[in-house]
Amino acid sequence: MFVTRNYKLKNVSYSSIIGIVIGAGIGLALQYINRLDIFLPTIRGTIIGLLVGTTIGLCEEFLFLEKFRKMSYLFLISFRVAVYSSVFAFYELLINSISKYFVSDISLSKSIYFALYKENYLRDLGIIAVISVLAISQLQIRRLRRSGDLLKYVTGKYYRPEEVDKIFLFIDLKSSTGIAEKIGNLNYSSFLIDYYHDMTDAIIMSKAEIYQYIGDEIV
Repeated sequence: MFVTRNYKLKNVSYSSIIGIVIGAGIGLALQYINRLDIFLPTIRGTIIGLLVGTTIGLCEEFLFLEKFRKMSYLFLISFRVAVYSSVFAFYELLINSISKYFVSDISLSKSIYFALYKENYLRDLGIIAVISVLAISQLQIRRLRRSGDLLKYVTGKYYRPEEVDKIFLFIDLKSSTGIAEKIGNLNYSSFLIDYYHDMTDAIIMSKAEIYQYIGDEIV
């Protein structure tokens, strides 16, 4: 359990770093679009990216992968986009309002109003919504395949055969036929899904990959 938590926290740190890079990039782009000579948009984008990336990492590792793993693809896409867009909207409004409050000599209520109506707030939300849909869709598709499969397909590596050295491990359930006869087809199918899910974390943390499933066997 401790090892699993450390592994998940490491993934959260990766999400934070990715958020910082994307946030800084978006802030720099908005700074260029708005033709500003100061780096305030980039700084704000970096902070927002850190907060959003960390929040997404925590949600993915400790919420969605466990609590929502049996939900439909369409539900997961829609729910994630709604949650993450709301998270971004909150953080952007918070950081922009605070920065305006300290940079300008105005009240906090006026700085919130300025952040909402004077700094292209809706435009920024539209940009992040599009990015969220694309990123989350790619994330969901990637989880349906082995790690690296999507990149290999895009780069054409699948069409260039090569020899590799691998050690194969065969994991098989004991007395699976008897279990299936005892609990029935539907319950046994649900049992297999939980069994695959429980094994996946250990496989991923070992930096291994699943070659194929054969009935109740994992190769």
